[in-house]
Amino acid sequence: MEGAAAAVPPPPAHPTRVPLNRGPNIDVMSDEEKKAILRPFGIRSSAIRMGSQLGAGNFGQVHSGLWDRKKQGDLVSVAVKKLRAKEWESQGGKFLEEALIMATLDHPNIIAFFGYDQSKQYLVTELLTEGSVLDLLQHSQDKSHFNQHNFVDIIYQVACGMAHVAEQGFVHRDLAARNCLMGRGQQGRKVIKVADLGLARPITAALLAAKPAEEVAAWRAAQCQGYPWESLAP
Repeated sequence: MEGAAAAVPPPPAHPTRVPLNRGPNIDVMSDEEKKAILRPFGIRSSAIRMGSQLGAGNFGQVHSGLWDRKKQGDLVSVAVKKLRAKEWESQGGKFLEEALIMATLDHPNIIAFFGYDQSKQYLVTELLTEGSVLDLLQHSQDKSHFNQHNFVDIIYQVACGMAHVAEQGFVHRDLAARNCLMGRGQQGRKVIKVADLGLARPITAALLAAKPAEEVAAWRAAQCQGYPWESLAP
C-alpha cells in the first residue's frame, strides 16, 4: 500500500553460533576438581579485615573490607561476598561455582576476582565505590551526565564485558542495571563493570535446549525468543 512503512525483514533462521564449553564445564566437575582450579586464588580469612555491610541478598551479604595482600601491610580495598552460615549446606556448591567462573574471567569491564576462602566461604573482588547504574538512573542528583554520549558509553562498556563472558563459554543470566557497578578510570571517565555472576552457567547444548522458567527467561535476547536452540548443539 502506498505510503505504508517498509516491512521489517525477519530475523535469520538461527542465531549466530556461539563457542560452546570454551571455559571449564563446571556442570561435570567434581568439587575436588573445582577446588583444585581455585587453589591458586586461595585467600585466608585472617588476611581480611571486614568492614561495613554494602548489601544483602537471599543467601548472604556483601561487605567492604581490606585485604592484606602480602601480609606486610599492603592493604587493598575489596568487596567480600559471604554466605550466611545457615545457607552453607544448600548453597555452598553454587557459591564455589560462582568463584570458579569468576576465576576464568579477566576483562576491564568485569569485576576483578581476587580470591576465595574455602573455609569461610568468602568470595573477594575489587571494590567499586560509585554505586550501580541503577543508582545513577534512579537517585543521581547530577543530571549533567544524562546525555546520549554517556549512555552509549555505558552500554558499550557493558556489552564489552558481556562479550567476554560469552567468549569464555558462559551466560550471565542476571544482567541488570543493579549488577553493573561504577568506578572511575583515567581522566575521570566512568568505568562500568559487570558483577554478580551467581546465576551464570556454562553455555552448553543442554542449557540452550532447556525451557527456562519465566523469571529467568529474560537472559535470552528478545529477538532470539522462539529460536530452535537445539540447533546450537555441537
